[in-house]
Amino acid sequence: MIKLLLRLFIKDASHTRDTRVRTAHVMLSAVLGICCNTALFLLKFFIGMAAKSVAITSDAWNNLSDMSTSVISAIGARMSRQRPDHTHPFGHGRIEYVSSLIVAFMICMVGLEQLRTAVEKLPHPDALQLSPIAWTLLVASVLVKLWMFSYNRYLARRVDSTVLAATSADSLSDVTATTAVILASVLSQYVFPTCPFSIDGAMGIVVSLLILRSGWGVARDTINRLLGTSPDPQTVEEITKMVQSGRDIVGMHDLVIHDYGPGRCFATVHAEVPANGDLVALHTEIDRIETQVLEQTGTELVIHMDPVRVGDRDTDALKARVSQMLVAANPLYSMHDFQIIDAGGEIQISFDMVVPAQEKAEKTAEHVAQISRQIEELNEKYVAVIRIDADVGQPQAWEKLQTSASVMQPSSQPKPTAQTDQTKATIQQDVPANSDNGTKEQSKDPDTKADESGEQQKDAGEETSPRQ
Repeated sequence: MIKLLLRLFIKDASHTRDTRVRTAHVMLSAVLGICCNTALFLLKFFIGMAAKSVAITSDAWNNLSDMSTSVISAIGARMSRQRPDHTHPFGHGRIEYVSSLIVAFMICMVGLEQLRTAVEKLPHPDALQLSPIAWTLLVASVLVKLWMFSYNRYLARRVDSTVLAATSADSLSDVTATTAVILASVLSQYVFPTCPFSIDGAMGIVVSLLILRSGWGVARDTINRLLGTSPDPQTVEEITKMVQSGRDIVGMHDLVIHDYGPGRCFATVHAEVPANGDLVALHTEIDRIETQVLEQTGTELVIHMDPVRVGDRDTDALKARVSQMLVAANPLYSMHDFQIIDAGGEIQISFDMVVPAQEKAEKTAEHVAQISRQIEELNEKYVAVIRIDADVGQPQAWEKLQTSASVMQPSSQPKPTAQTDQTKATIQQDVPANSDNGTKEQSKDPDTKADESGEQQKDAGEETSPRQ
């Protein structure tokens, strides 16, 4: 039925990346929710008053809070579509998250109030009498809530909406709550008619706890979005494929995705290009990729070009040697941005070393010192310049490594050279973040880098940020 409603009321309903279509999905869910929950509230409220049932009336008020949830969700979805302005240059997409948080607080307030009422009634047993009509209406309300759970979950998956996902979970908890009410009436009428405590009050407590659980779930999911979560793996995969398939793109790293609310995604990435390539042609290809990503994913992408030597045997051989050093120190280590920079009297071997965020800073420093010595032993002019990227993308692999693999211990004596008072490795420790599918994303503002022609020098003062 929901598919029929989508075809009838939403134009181009299949274009779910379109913010207009996405908002229309939320509005359709809100309208259906308002209609269904208002009907259920009136139905259960009058049945509960007639039967003098706290459980039924608390469930009725829960339906009313669900109706207000739909209203606030609709308002938030509308407001989030406002155009960017000078005070909010990235748009108003996160208003939807704020509205979800308001809804969560309302749900919790209703749950606490009904919990208080149920606890007060618990010591006072009272027979719960329901007519056949009341039984029928309660069963019908369960079926309605099951349908609401089904269409909200379907719409949430179509447009990737946390609000709709929370609404579907809330509908499922309502099914459990109403079922608890039916069970209370059966127990009080036919099984324990002389129970020393109020079964209705006990079930009312259960219903209230379910309401509180639902409110906490909505608040938790919304706060996670506001704080920042890992990017959608599908979006990461799509962007990665489009960038890597570009002409003359030999590699990519440091994919950064910023979420400013539904339909307001920005990203940056470093694309490795041949150092001897045609700069104008490369720039044209970069523009094409950025446009393609925007059209197909709705993400505004900015690509930073990193020039690399392609087909240089000496560079490839040294890079492979350094990679072996990293793996020997820790199998989870990896690197990118490998550069050989002739700095006059010394040759800088510069790269970013990706380390598990779970690793202690002291252990990382030991490994950096060890790898630096090994690099400098290859050539007296070599100076290791190592930047640290903390990666929490594979915590399970890290835990397994800690229990099953031995880690090389570095020598405690420094390499005797004429430059013992000079810092031989530059270490920049990042804040732990997250990575996905081997592609690192970070939740920080893009780096400021300077590309220098000829030697492809990378700004030694560059700072890398946590990857998400």
